[in-house]
Amino acid sequence: MATMILRDNTKYSSSDKLGEYLSFNNIANRKISDLLDDRGNDLLIYPHSFSRCEDEMGSQYLFSLQINWKENKCTKAVLETGNMVGFIGMNGQSVSIHSRFSKNTEDFFLHYMLQKVLCINVVSLSHGTANEQIFNSLLYLFPKLLKEALAQGLYKEYQRDEYNDANVRGTIDINRHLKTNLPFNGVKPKTRCMNFEKSVK
Repeated sequence: MATMILRDNTKYSSSDKLGEYLSFNNIANRKISDLLDDRGNDLLIYPHSFSRCEDEMGSQYLFSLQINWKENKCTKAVLETGNMVGFIGMNGQSVSIHSRFSKNTEDFFLHYMLQKVLCINVVSLSHGTANEQIFNSLLYLFPKLLKEALAQGLYKEYQRDEYNDANVRGTIDINRHLKTNLPFNGVKPKTRCMNFEKSVK
């Protein structure tokens, strides 16, 4: 499966590569939010919510496709990409949309922007796993998502602790106290407290 490399915000016109352009007719001229609804959340998009995105990503088009017909025959196709970059696989065809500022197959400008700004739009529709470009973008997403998780703090849960000392706290287990603390060695309370340390099971 050959990969077609496109640049964002660029217009492509062709009369000899009609088959490649027409294979994306299902997703062309459609908003990202509509594609997400139709595909059953099969898209990897960052940020996760359109409401968190300032550039109104949900109302943007992945790309637009205009087809010229002459006597029931397709003569020309014009494909125009939008503000989205990413990796798409559809109908046996694979497309990689790079930054328009990159000059070769390695998109160093996009990687730089991901590192500095971390305001990235990534789209994936079942792209081939042999292509490692999607993993390059995920490398930049991981630190951002890790920071968001660490901002919530360590995981805590309530645990029950049992003591045998003179400090009274929590509920006193009378049966256990009578079995182990006669005559007057201490008190056997049970407490329930929020704790970071979890028991390994």
